[in-house]
Amino acid sequence: MIPTREPAPVRPVGVFAESRRLRLVAATVAGVLGGVPLALADAEPAAAHVVVAADHPVAGGRNVTIRFTADADGASTGLTAVRVLLPDGLGPRDVRPAGAPAGWTFTAERDGYQVSGPALAAGQAAVHAVTVAELPRNTDRLAFRTVTTFSNGATARWVDLPLPDRPEPANPAPVLLLRSASSSASVRATPAGTPPAADNPAAPLAVPRAAGHGLLPAAKAALWAIAGLAVLLAVGLAGLVARMSRRRRGTVDTPGSR
Repeated sequence: MIPTREPAPVRPVGVFAESRRLRLVAATVAGVLGGVPLALADAEPAAAHVVVAADHPVAGGRNVTIRFTADADGASTGLTAVRVLLPDGLGPRDVRPAGAPAGWTFTAERDGYQVSGPALAAGQAAVHAVTVAELPRNTDRLAFRTVTTFSNGATARWVDLPLPDRPEPANPAPVLLLRSASSSASVRATPAGTPPAADNPAAPLAVPRAAGHGLLPAAKAALWAIAGLAVLLAVGLAGLVARMSRRRRGTVDTPGSR
């Protein structure tokens, strides 16, 4: 009698291959989704704007107080400094401090100035003001390129100049629009008895919590791209799961079927 031999166990090669691919796709999806919070954390300063306003924005206006609000919307660290590059027609000698967060100081520089001090609370806007002796006469707008610094050393450069009929740049510089002197008659006068902000340069300004401006266009596009990639990978993962399930329910190759 010829001794019989037990057939060698059949190795479900297709199932193991599917499992390896499944683990690979799952790891890729986890890596992409896990990187989203890191990408948002690295881009914290890019989620806010610097806004500029003036009490008398008229070309050639004198003793005009300009107020800057540097938002920190969504940031996990506080602002420590705001540096402003003055536009053409204005120099450091033309401006003087008119208010800043408590404990912050004003420092004149070659091409502008900086206000800095102890870190503000995370997400809190840095509001400061300067008084300009006389605004330029030959322009209808002033761009103040601004760099903000956070307590962790990160900086946000709001230095891109907006162009007419073009989308807003990724990091727009704050722009103050000026009226012509002929149209200034319609501007309401300051009520009597209200002292100008420049009368007390050391007085701290109220620093509100940053108002949400939403994500910038570039940040939105990046997040949509990441979300789309994650969806595609998730669909692929679902397809692999379905294929593996069908393989397991089907007939596994045996020696007698070859």
